[in-house]
Amino acid sequence: MHTRGNRSSPIRVVDFLGPAGVGKSTQIRLLEAKLNGSGYRASSTFIKTGHLFSFLLLRLLARGSAGGDRSTPSIRVLMESRPELFRRLFGTWLAIDMMSVLTKYFLAVWLPVKADFRVLVEEGIPATIADYLYISQKLGLPADASHGAIGLLCAVHKRGAMTAIVYLDADQGTTRSRRIGRGGMYETDAYVREQSRLLPKVANALSGGALLYLETTSRSVEEISSLIEQWVLDRLRGAPAPGHGAEMSITLEPDS
Repeated sequence: MHTRGNRSSPIRVVDFLGPAGVGKSTQIRLLEAKLNGSGYRASSTFIKTGHLFSFLLLRLLARGSAGGDRSTPSIRVLMESRPELFRRLFGTWLAIDMMSVLTKYFLAVWLPVKADFRVLVEEGIPATIADYLYISQKLGLPADASHGAIGLLCAVHKRGAMTAIVYLDADQGTTRSRRIGRGGMYETDAYVREQSRLLPKVANALSGGALLYLETTSRSVEEISSLIEQWVLDRLRGAPAPGHGAEMSITLEPDS
């Protein structure tokens, strides 16, 4: 377990990050119940690429593509079956997706925080940024293809509610078996590997000083839940939490 923290300001939002199959949804559900039973008003949400209008655009573009059945994410269908089309429309898709993410953030995070809720977010802005980086690299686009959108998302994350990050990790064999166990393999092994490479870097850049890292491979659900609960409750009470003073930028070069 690794932790970071630097300023005594109560947090309002907790982002849960980690590769697919690591147990984020389970831990959010347990923490939400704990907070609501401890005198806090807590809510949870899921934010990532492919919301709202972006979802509709992707479904339309993926229609008729090989492998385009409903069980396969449209963005994966486009990247594998129609990469040239997706490359040409990437800028349009990126703008629509970013606005969809920001709309969801405003409705499901910002407004509840203003109503004195503590909001638990699965994936959120950091995971969205990691996806933009991954998709850009996968399509062979220039390194700066998504920098404008990423810069805006960083600014929203920085100037929004005080946010801490819980990063859950596990080895690839464990996450793969969990993904199979939940009834689907919607994410490819290659995507999960890239998540494991990009997400820690993005989480570190956006944490602002409050970051809890937990390796979950050999820990029980109950042990992980207990560690998260104590860490989050300490920060809700004003223990060291993120500062919003430093400028944030993300520059990730492909691994050699």
